[in-house]
Amino acid sequence: MAGPAGDEFTVAKTVSEASSYDSDLAKQFGSILSISDDALTKLASRFRQQQVTTETSIPAIPACVVVSRFEGAYNRVHVLRFEDGIKYVIRVPCFGWGNHWQREDATSLRSQALTMQFIKRKTGIPMPEVYDYDTTFHNVIGAPYILMSFVEGRQINQVWEDDSGATSREDKLQRIMSTTAEAMCHLQNLHFDKLGTLYFETETTQNPQVGSMPAWDEGELLDVNAERRFMGMVGPFDTSQDFLKYQLRRFDKVKKLIPYQLGVGKLLSLLIDYLPFSSKSTAATDPPETFVLSPPDFNFRNVLVDESGKLTGILDWDNVRTVPRYAGWASYPPWLMMDWQPFWGEGDGKDSAADYERHRRFYAEKIGQLLHGSGDYKYTLKSHLFNSIVSACGDSMSDSFVVQRILKIVLGDEYDYDYEERIGKGNWDSEKEAMLREKVRELLAV
Repeated sequence: MAGPAGDEFTVAKTVSEASSYDSDLAKQFGSILSISDDALTKLASRFRQQQVTTETSIPAIPACVVVSRFEGAYNRVHVLRFEDGIKYVIRVPCFGWGNHWQREDATSLRSQALTMQFIKRKTGIPMPEVYDYDTTFHNVIGAPYILMSFVEGRQINQVWEDDSGATSREDKLQRIMSTTAEAMCHLQNLHFDKLGTLYFETETTQNPQVGSMPAWDEGELLDVNAERRFMGMVGPFDTSQDFLKYQLRRFDKVKKLIPYQLGVGKLLSLLIDYLPFSSKSTAATDPPETFVLSPPDFNFRNVLVDESGKLTGILDWDNVRTVPRYAGWASYPPWLMMDWQPFWGEGDGKDSAADYERHRRFYAEKIGQLLHGSGDYKYTLKSHLFNSIVSACGDSMSDSFVVQRILKIVLGDEYDYDYEERIGKGNWDSEKEAMLREKVRELLAV
């Protein structure tokens, strides 16, 4: 029996959307979508066999099956389970097919795998253990991959607003924040002299060097038809100021066309003048700037916790690199800075801006306790400002939002919505600039 016309429309629309999704997926992942279960289970079983085989015996390996597949922004993830319950994950980068895979991609994948092993070896952070990797197509699945352990847990976004269970929501949130802060503090003893990607001379290198990073132009966000272009290797950078000024070079392309955007660029340049380690915030006798590691994609989906809120794992270390101390491991996680995201608004979820401020105070207190009020704790309380500025320097989606938000804080009622455009047109006297600089200096001082 045919249903109402509305139901037929809904079904047709759903089928159309599914077809469009499949088409987009094929454009992004290509032949990776065709990797067979048989190839994946052979890869997992061969690796496990190698781990238990001795000179005198070759024990039988339990049967293995693929239990799930899913796609992230840059990887296709395959979860495999052996009959004895052990699970593996095989991550295949979305560019790992045909001529999309470049030499720089292979270098990045090797750096990611070895950096994860390095962090796992040096710290107590709960994260996947990298067992094996291949940067080539010369393997049983015909694609580059990282083979790693499976981490149990629920994504924070599935727990954050969950009122069910024996543990109250507030207790769960505090346990999430406390155990995350504890994990992050494990990174405090890893520091480097430059900003860039870690390079390992051999698989067992104990002291990696910091090298350059590949720069890509990937076109418009979420446009699967955009052609990715390699723009060259950049860095490593001796100072965070050098890196941020490099990021701001993108404004050179629009300065004669869009006065408002030019004003945003000028104001970002002013803001970075007063970040920690800048010439205007650092004494000549201060030690040189050093850099740290931090999860590169520390969002809700990449943090796993148990039912009580205890951290069980941090996932997705793609493009991990060293970062400025003031925007590093001692910073607030992005999910405690949602009210500083361009598209966030009051009423999005259960937490208000005041709630996020309260969460940040709790997290900062925990970092302070763990570090006994010293070390990089001095950056934590203002890390939502520092991270927002750093992000805005390289992100056209957030730059004007961040500039406007900070101008409203320092200028109050003196701010108006023509401010950036006037600066872009050069209508800015030295007295007003000096006044703004002083207020920004006070806001960002540590």
